[in-house]
This record gives sequence, structure tokens and C-alpha cells, in this order.
Amino acid sequence: MGFLRADHVVGRQVHDSYFLIDITQNYFDEICHLYEINQVGQFVWERLPEMSAERICEELYTQVGGSVDYAEIQDDINGFLLQLCSLGFVVEA
Repeated sequence: MGFLRADHVVGRQVHDSYFLIDITQNYFDEICHLYEINQVGQFVWERLPEMSAERICEELYTQVGGSVDYAEIQDDINGFLLQLCSLGFVVEA
């Protein structure tokens, strides 16, 4: 399954945190909604759309040296991508 980042969402590193920001939201009184993602989320986000979800799983599995079960990585990444889909941050290709 392939996913593409939505054009209206940007990722930004702020100090030690990484955020996804929907730039189409209207921000009043300097209030905005930032969606903080963890390091694995950032790992996935930065590889879209160059890699398929399966390839991202394989690369992450290699990065963690097999210390996490591959099926668990696959479930977590697919769940994360589906969550991003529900937010409109990615679309299925």
C-alpha cells in the first residue's frame, strides 16, 4: 500500500520535538494546532512518498537490529499511516 503526504501538511523540527502542521487551518490569536509525532513517526514521515509502507517497515526493522518483531513494526506503521489518513495528512496512492 502506498501513501503520499498531503500538500497542505508540513513537518517541522522544533528543539527535540517533531510536529506536523496543517497549513490550511485558520489561526486566530496566535493559536495553532501542532501534531507532535515521535521519532518513529518522523522516520516514517520523512520517507514518504519515496518508499512504500512495506519498504519503510523493512528499513525500520533493519535500523532496530531485529530487536522488535517485524509484524509489530508492520502493525504500528500501518496503524500510524491510517491515523494520518483519517487526519487528512496523507492519502492512499
